[in-house]
Parts: sequence; C-alpha cells; structure tokens
Amino acid sequence: MAFTVNIELARRRVTSVWHGAVDRSLLFDYVERVWRDPCVRELDEVVDFSAVTDIDLAGTAIVELAEYSRALDNPDGYARSAVIASAQLAFGLSRMFASLRACSPGDRREFRVFEDAASAEQWLAAPRG
Repeated sequence: MAFTVNIELARRRVTSVWHGAVDRSLLFDYVERVWRDPCVRELDEVVDFSAVTDIDLAGTAIVELAEYSRALDNPDGYARSAVIASAQLAFGLSRMFASLRACSPGDRREFRVFEDAASAEQWLAAPRG
C-alpha cells in the first residue's frame, strides 16, 4: 500500500501520507475507502505527497477523480483539503485536481496545494471567510 490514513475525529482531520509510486487505482481506492463514510465528509484533510516518487495518472483520470470525489462531499457542509507536494509533478497534478474541483458545481471542499507542511497547517488553522 502506498498510503496510510489517520482519522482524528476530535481534531476534525483526515491525514494521509503517501510514499513510492501512486497511480489511478490507489487514488480511487483512497477516496472510496475514506470519503464514502459520511462521518468524515465534513472533516478537513491533509494529503502529504512529499515522499511520492512517481505518479502514473492520465489527464482523464484526474477529471474522473475530481468528479467522483466531489460527488462524495457533504452537501450541507464545508471543509478544506491541504495537499503537500514538493516534487514538480505531484505539485502540478495536485493543482490541476484542485482547479477541477473548484469548477465543479456543488463543490463543498476547498483545496490548496503547498510545498511544505507548515504552510498547509497555517492555512488550515486560519479563520474561514
């Protein structure tokens, strides 16, 4: 498995740490296993891609993943997702995913991509406007 997940209900946070090679099936598996549960849909999220060495993902898969993950949003809630990606490929694909999510009708989750964990944590702790 290329990721680990920690769900902290008291902190209202889902944290996933990814390592090694990542592909379409792993990303869809993550969304299915974690975000299908209605108890976590309003939680904030940290996705740490800093230890990812390779990403095998076609452009159409990013669109499908954005649509699929948006469909699992809580329609009455709002949450934030911070993606940590220091490698250029992971950073660029994460930004593309965030843009696709933002353009989706009914999107209830704000995504931001950061190069380091400190910036991601600062954004998650900031007041929501």
